[in-house]
Amino acid sequence: MADCWIKRWFVIFILMCILIVPVFAENHAQLSLIGVKNYSGVDTIGGRNLEDAVNDLLSNEFRKAVDGYRGRKATNDLLKNVDLGLYYEAENLCTNADLAAIGRKIGSTELGILEINGYNEIKREKSGKSYQLLLGLKVLNSKTEEEQYFSAEGLSEKSRDDAFAKAVQQLVGAYLGKQVVSEERSLRDENAPVIGHLSSRMYHLPQCNHLPRKDLQVSIKSRREAEQNLYRPCPVCFPPYKYFINSDRQLEETLGAEACGTLEYYYRLSDNPDLIARLRKIAAPIIADSTRKHMDIKFRILETDEINAFAAPNGYIYFTQGLLDVLETDDEIAFVIAHELGHIEKKHAVVSYRKAQALSLFAAILIAGTSNNTNDQAKASLFATVMANIIMKGYSRDQEREADEMAVAHLKRVNMDYNAYKVVMGKLMDLRRNRVSTIEKVFSTHPSPEDRIANLDKYLFAYEKLLSKL
Repeated sequence: MADCWIKRWFVIFILMCILIVPVFAENHAQLSLIGVKNYSGVDTIGGRNLEDAVNDLLSNEFRKAVDGYRGRKATNDLLKNVDLGLYYEAENLCTNADLAAIGRKIGSTELGILEINGYNEIKREKSGKSYQLLLGLKVLNSKTEEEQYFSAEGLSEKSRDDAFAKAVQQLVGAYLGKQVVSEERSLRDENAPVIGHLSSRMYHLPQCNHLPRKDLQVSIKSRREAEQNLYRPCPVCFPPYKYFINSDRQLEETLGAEACGTLEYYYRLSDNPDLIARLRKIAAPIIADSTRKHMDIKFRILETDEINAFAAPNGYIYFTQGLLDVLETDDEIAFVIAHELGHIEKKHAVVSYRKAQALSLFAAILIAGTSNNTNDQAKASLFATVMANIIMKGYSRDQEREADEMAVAHLKRVNMDYNAYKVVMGKLMDLRRNRVSTIEKVFSTHPSPEDRIANLDKYLFAYEKLLSKL
């Protein structure tokens, strides 16, 4: 009788396993793509959304190569099913710990965020066009919270499709091989190991071809430790941002130079090294938290009573003396710095330029087979027009809101008072009420302080609600 019951329970157990395993497998994934971020400044290519085009290619490659891959749409649907759809309203505020909790909640070993870091069509004099696509993939382990970053570049003189295919295949290959190849992150990671030169006090990448003699070498655990010990980076191993061969970077440098030239033509620069040093000190943790930490962020002060700040796309952040007179605390200044850095991180000037290029009559000139002189004049005119427009009218209202959200996210992650936005906005409201004329430019180029507070309040509420569900 006992043997009979044992056999029955064994049969029931086997049936349960048969029924449960498919459900378990369906709800678990090795890698789930939780988002796609487009930093290229290009929305559509050949009439198709760029994000969708790259995402579809990447998903096809991953499905062939990775067992248990879950694409963006499937991940998005699953988040909504488990009542975590608020993630997409508060994603910039989410820390790695938050993302890891989400990964565990949806049964995924790793979460991935795809970045489209650049798309360019480069005109050649004789050979037509070259196509360039720059991709990045942030992968977070849901158990250990370890983050890895992979990057890829697809460059082709054949076709756009060929460049896309190369970039996607390279990115998937980097992930499968666990080879961190990002020139922007791994080579600039402050935790990357380096080799110090005992005589020159310069540090190098371990795999470079110009290491010093063995007796002059010292292994150092990280760039951070090297700089704490007064070593300086080798400019060959760690070249400045502007020297990289990348059309977006060159575009940012050109637009930035145009912006700096315009601002410094109309305003006198203030010579106040102590104040500049204070701005650098406040900005240091925010820059370290930024995805564009490889950029050389510099501060300049304009001698004017106007109350404003401006971010040039080449990394120069301008404060007017009038604004600095109004801001009382480091946290208030930090909010403004983080807001301006948000414009740089999101490539808002590049986005504005590309849109102007698409709509402008200059686009026809740039595409047509005209002389180099005509092309150069057209480009110079468009650069000047775009940056003058941004300086006079500001970034778009959507871009201003996005920069506000980036600012709050940065301050929260570096444990600064992200609620400082309420004080800053409150001062702007009171200045407007008191009819202070030096504030007029801010109101003509930014959403109203009331709208900005309401938007950030809503943003933070969505994040707190998301946390409650985790």
